[in-house]
Amino acid sequence: MRRSIVAPQVVDFDNLIVEYLKLFQAVPEYKYLWKPKHHFLTHIPIDIMSAAAHAAPANLFPTTSSLTVR
Repeated sequence: MRRSIVAPQVVDFDNLIVEYLKLFQAVPEYKYLWKPKHHFLTHIPIDIMSAAAHAAPANLFPTTSSLTVR
């Protein structure tokens, strides 16, 4: 199982969300089914990139001076 995602995949995901929303809005019968949760989909790629920026700790590659012995 893949446990990582790279920026081009996030861009592809964002493009798929935009395409989905356009197609959804193009169906006249769906006019009254629009909900805020559809808009919230647009936030997911930004959240992924934001989480990735904060995921790696600053001391990912600690030097011997920064190691703590317990």
